[in-house]
Amino acid sequence: MACSAPPEGCARWSLRLLEKKVKLDPGLPDLDYSTIGRALKNTGFVLI
Repeated sequence: MACSAPPEGCARWSLRLLEKKVKLDPGLPDLDYSTIGRALKNTGFVLI
């Protein structure tokens, strides 16, 4: 999801935007933005 194009009107993904997107997807559990950040950090992904 973080590798996809950001929502319209945004230049890039933020942890808060990813949190909102995850909450809208019924197939994913509700995750806090800090949990998403830790998961991205553990995989070596950096939001720049």
